[in-house]
Amino acid sequence: MERQKNKNAGFTLIELLIAVTILALALIPLFQTLVMSGRLNAKSRDVLKGTDLGQNLMERMTADTWESVSSQLNDPSGGFHLLSAQEFAPTACLPVTAPPSGAPGSGYSLRKLEAEGHTYYYLLNVAYSGRKYHIVLDFEKENSTKTYYLYHVKAIIYRGETDFLAESSHLVTLTGAVRNK
Repeated sequence: MERQKNKNAGFTLIELLIAVTILALALIPLFQTLVMSGRLNAKSRDVLKGTDLGQNLMERMTADTWESVSSQLNDPSGGFHLLSAQEFAPTACLPVTAPPSGAPGSGYSLRKLEAEGHTYYYLLNVAYSGRKYHIVLDFEKENSTKTYYLYHVKAIIYRGETDFLAESSHLVTLTGAVRNK
């Protein structure tokens, strides 16, 4: 007696396992692409927010005089309007002899370092758009005999949630100038 083939028969277990394996192998690269895209979007968002923060700071400094900027950075208790009080409200400027190796756990911190013709200000734990950032301001006085001269300033923005001032947390560098009069 011959066996009749069932026209309504489904897949065998082996056929089903092979199909699922092929589908899984095809979807793995797709999932990796989605994960990489999410990470790239997060990094882009950080860079955009850091750039916005730096531009706001640079615009306020370039619109002001060096004397005003310097007095705010050296004695913030006399008034600090380079950033809003919600973003950064330091109470004192701590002179240091080397770049800070660790950021304070909480609260705002302003530190100053003078070395090789440059004046560095470290603004630690700047709150902006729901994130924390660290800013390094590098001021260099233009060598000139004129009474009017510029302080060239470089603002380096770091992500505050990662290692302090590590290259991996560096977001953006902006440059500008502050006039002395």
